[in-house]
Amino acid sequence: MARTKFTSERLVVLFLLGVMLFNPPFLFIFDSGSEINGLPLLYIYLFAAWAVLIFLMALIIQGVSLPDDSEDSDYAASALSQKNRPGNSSPRENSDEVN
Repeated sequence: MARTKFTSERLVVLFLLGVMLFNPPFLFIFDSGSEINGLPLLYIYLFAAWAVLIFLMALIIQGVSLPDDSEDSDYAASALSQKNRPGNSSPRENSDEVN
């Protein structure tokens, strides 16, 4: 559950980033009338920003761990140490010892 600890906070930050990217004062920067390959720069910006937000949202929701997320590795290490403790063996291992 450590992975979902910061999911809501990251989604809130992503929402605020979206509000900033699609705010009219910021959009006026790209509404200069310039064109790239016949497409207005504003249209390219809108679709690129939209795609980046969707990509980041997918990463957050899937729970891709970032390099600074040490809590996931701590959880995995504690799970492995509990598995190797005496008395935590599977029934299959115990049945081999009885025979």
